[in-house]
Amino acid sequence: MPFGGYIFVRFGNRNDDNTAVTSGTKMPVYVELTYARSRKITGAPAKYQFVMDLMEQITLCKYKGRPHWGKNYDRTFTNPDCPVRDHLPNFDKQIELQAKYDPKKIFEPLLMQSVINRTPPAYSPKCDLHRTCFCKEGSHCADGFECVASYAFPEYKVCKPIGLRAKFG
Repeated sequence: MPFGGYIFVRFGNRNDDNTAVTSGTKMPVYVELTYARSRKITGAPAKYQFVMDLMEQITLCKYKGRPHWGKNYDRTFTNPDCPVRDHLPNFDKQIELQAKYDPKKIFEPLLMQSVINRTPPAYSPKCDLHRTCFCKEGSHCADGFECVASYAFPEYKVCKPIGLRAKFG
């Protein structure tokens, strides 16, 4: 089944900075999920976007992946089922340093506030389409899509095109 995306796997060196995605690891493996879609078509996800969405959830939740801070959507960090903060062993040290050197939180971005406070995403109609949530129900999906559980990993739900479900299960 073609899904219009690529999966890159590479190996690298670790970095023990407080918020580094490799902090506390021995031999980090980097997994990059990417997909191609037209910029001219707005208001609808790519046909096989659900494949990448499912892989993202499995990587984050099942395998406790640590997303790159600058290359993801907020939903990646604020998923209440697998908060990224819990995957970073030195995160509390970072908060202590912030309290010491930036007590007024002048340099704290909104995303960091959400991660620190464990703020869940704001579920709303089509929030999956806007990449602000992973669907929990059908209203979170774009028109013509439905929120369905994965057959192999039913704890994770994705927005699939309605006609595609009957075709591929």
